Amino acid sequence: MLKDHRITTISSIVSLASNENGIELNDTRTSNDNHSIGLHTSCFREKCNSITSCFHQLVKRLACLNLEQRGSERISPEDRTDLTIINTAIIWISANLIIPCFAGGTLGPAVFKLSLYDSFATIIFFNLLGTIPVAAMACFGPASGLRTMIFSRYSWGYYGASIISISNVIASIGWAAVNSITGAQTLRVVFNDSLPIAVGIIIIAIISMIVSFIGYKWIHAYERYSWIPVFIGYCILAGVGAKYFTNSGMVSYNTTIPINSSHRLKVSRILSFGATCFGASISWCACSADYNTYFPEDTSQLKIFLLTYFGNLLSMIPIQLLGAATYTGTYTSEKWNRAYEKNNVGGLLGASLSSLGGFGKFLLILFALSTIACNIPNIYSLSLSAQVIAPIFKRIPRFLYTVIGTALYILLAIVAASKFNDSLASIMGVSSYWFAIFIVIVFEDHLFFRRCSFKNYNFDIWDSYQLLPISLAAILSGIVGIVGIILGMSQTWFNGPIAKAIARDTDAQDSENSIEEIEPLTNIFWLQFYLAQHYDYLSDINKAFGYIDQAICDISTLVELYMYKTKIFKHVGDYQTAASWVDEAQSLDTADPYVNCKCTQYFLRANHINTALEIAEKFIQIYIHLYDYPPSEQDNDKNDNLYAKKALDFVDPADDLRQIFFDIDADPRIKGVKPFAEVSAHSAHPDEREVLMTVGSIYRILDISRGDGKVWTIKMRLCSEDENNMRSTLEHMKMENLVKGHEQKRLLFAARLMQMNKLNEAEKHLIHLYDTLPRDHKAIVLLYSKFGDLAFEKDDFAASLKWHQKALKRKNETLQQDDTNLAESYNSIGNVYAKQNAYKEAYESYKKALEIWKQAFGEEHLASATSLSNIGNVFNQEKRYAEALQCHNKALMIRKKFLPSDHPDVAASLNNVGLIYLCNSRWQEALQYFEQSLAIKEKSLSFQHPLIGATWESMAFVYEQKQELHKALIYYKKAADCYRLRFGPTHRKHVNVEKSIQRVESKMKQK
Repeated sequence: MLKDHRITTISSIVSLASNENGIELNDTRTSNDNHSIGLHTSCFREKCNSITSCFHQLVKRLACLNLEQRGSERISPEDRTDLTIINTAIIWISANLIIPCFAGGTLGPAVFKLSLYDSFATIIFFNLLGTIPVAAMACFGPASGLRTMIFSRYSWGYYGASIISISNVIASIGWAAVNSITGAQTLRVVFNDSLPIAVGIIIIAIISMIVSFIGYKWIHAYERYSWIPVFIGYCILAGVGAKYFTNSGMVSYNTTIPINSSHRLKVSRILSFGATCFGASISWCACSADYNTYFPEDTSQLKIFLLTYFGNLLSMIPIQLLGAATYTGTYTSEKWNRAYEKNNVGGLLGASLSSLGGFGKFLLILFALSTIACNIPNIYSLSLSAQVIAPIFKRIPRFLYTVIGTALYILLAIVAASKFNDSLASIMGVSSYWFAIFIVIVFEDHLFFRRCSFKNYNFDIWDSYQLLPISLAAILSGIVGIVGIILGMSQTWFNGPIAKAIARDTDAQDSENSIEEIEPLTNIFWLQFYLAQHYDYLSDINKAFGYIDQAICDISTLVELYMYKTKIFKHVGDYQTAASWVDEAQSLDTADPYVNCKCTQYFLRANHINTALEIAEKFIQIYIHLYDYPPSEQDNDKNDNLYAKKALDFVDPADDLRQIFFDIDADPRIKGVKPFAEVSAHSAHPDEREVLMTVGSIYRILDISRGDGKVWTIKMRLCSEDENNMRSTLEHMKMENLVKGHEQKRLLFAARLMQMNKLNEAEKHLIHLYDTLPRDHKAIVLLYSKFGDLAFEKDDFAASLKWHQKALKRKNETLQQDDTNLAESYNSIGNVYAKQNAYKEAYESYKKALEIWKQAFGEEHLASATSLSNIGNVFNQEKRYAEALQCHNKALMIRKKFLPSDHPDVAASLNNVGLIYLCNSRWQEALQYFEQSLAIKEKSLSFQHPLIGATWESMAFVYEQKQELHKALIYYKKAADCYRLRFGPTHRKHVNVEKSIQRVESKMKQK
């Protein structure tokens, strides 16, 4: 455990460094930065209340029963060891050989009034069709290691997948309720109506919950054998009841479609029944990948597809055919008909098996309990989907959601049991609605934009809302599709206006059986919008304009379409036309702050200053009116201007400095802000207003503008520590700086100065400590490491190696060989060797550090991420790109898990992944990672920091290779300015960039 490691020293902490190719080498950030985080986290956990402690003890005991503690997170390739691929087929055979599927078949003749042959044809056709997406979706599991709802983030986006997950949770609860009702009805028949439906529902639900609670292994173990006795039982049922099956329904107490019924009405009923069959078969597509994620990554996708397809098909079709055929027995047997009217499907099964006596009741119990095999995957996938809804939901363990889900569907089942046929038809129909939308968008993305290749996915970003696509078009398409469904659906509980109109045109008497589904054809619109974004991203502007114009023609009132067309014009540099299109968008929604803000920006870029000011003034006044509080008399605009002018009297008119006026908005009503107070009464100048702000107050910059002369105005707002993601960042910074002792605090301060690129100031503090500390002081070895870090930053690698080896020698004399402080020295020495191009020696040092850190802290720790990142850099230099990418992706995953999203180490990993793509000439992927890295660095590092310059240089190189020479020149010049300010004009980094600038300028002249 991490708490067993006593840490008495802080580690050497050094800024990330880069070579001339822009490759970042991460120096150690462990003993104080990382270890202290783990240490204090462990201490925090030890203080948890007794309930939490008992819960953790219970989880540990359940782990002995193979309780699956993993939730929705990705399963790494090395953890995918399940080789029993036949389970892919068997789990669906067990899940489909159940009474609800049998009952689904009865709907054809019972509800939709179809003949037996028409029911058979409909069942076969729509199941052949509906099982295809289920089998295709199953292939995503082994290839990605992701559960189905997590995988949907790549097409629906991070937040869109949350909507889909909510829908899947609702559908899972609905199906589990239907399963429990049918099982309970059957048990009621066994006990001669003495067993209440509610009791039967609870029995089935509890047994189902136990297996799904344990998880993956128990699920497959149960499903592997549970289907065999059930299959035999249904074969016996078919043999016993075959003599009652008939295609003729012309009897007094039940009727099928009359001979003179219109062809149009018959087609509508076939389509309605087909929609329910399709909904039943397609419903598994939202979880079919969940049960293949433990298969190895190289598992044959064809085998997965075929086993899933035929596993579903060979169970779903026969059981539904048997259900339709058995119901027709009510036409010829009064006993069967009365039993069906009294206890629905359970009564029908009881009547058909009554001739077998006690054995028939045994079969009924078997059929009733078979619903457990379907409830298990339903509730298991519900628990995974629930964790995807929002980050806070992920904190609740997967197995607890099985308990919550079970409680919910028990309540639903008890309520819905009284109207079973209506409930079943509604669940099956509504499932087909939303599952159709879900699979269309997922497969459109996979087929058209991923080109059916899993290599076009980055599965390491599965939980990053910053890196995953926003997929606004997919979300909008889904919403519009749902609206179309609502307008067109015809259910017992709701009829849309379009469905009512169709029903009136068809047959008023049969309006309840009108066409049930209008497919969401708006996916065509979504595809147009998506293609416009795709081709704009590829700089194929003509195609982008073509698709966005088609989308606008289809839906001319959607503001987002006009905004995106504006963006395309901006990308080609036509700000005049962009301004006209954003004006169109603004006219559609004049109250939207985002649209108004963008409209102002585009008019400014088009040099329409007056128009921009009018719009800005308008929406700013609206914003102030809505969100500001009434000003007091002394805070009115007139006095504010006077105070601003008075403040400017103190501005130093020096030419070499920027003159800045700070306009601070401080609201005392905001919870969590640092205190401030007006102290004019205590001032030496009572005629002036003075406000005292607490040291450490946090401000958010709202606007920067240049006023009269050289004076700049910066508008800021006093913020709370709880605002947005500020809390996690501040807590992390506090943990990093939590050290004891004057010497260690001074060392930490020196390290922070090095991070800020203030090397001379850092050196002064280190020299002071070197002159004052005795040579046997406990902090002296850390001081040696800091001198090594300082020399490394100054590119004096020989001196750096000397200092780090001196520190290592001292540590070897006093520490055990598995002490993590040794790993820090090995890591630092590896960095020096890497800079000296001694990659073999660097790899050996990094490997030693990684082994020690893994032994101390496990696989997923920030210290391990540091070594993995550095080993990846060595592999990159040796052109072992696949191994390098694997190391960097794993480091990135760990850092995202334990660090704030805008931490420099996250930026370093993003940059390193980008470099791998750069070395493989995958320019677009490289550019994406560089841009993400740069966005973080610009927030967390100073402008002159060489790491920002390195990223600019890398981006410039990518643009140069893409022949976008103008952009390349801009970024090369930015890098040159950075290097010149940091190193001076004669440094090799600056000289190399100047050569690149000359090269690009020469190419531009040739064009």
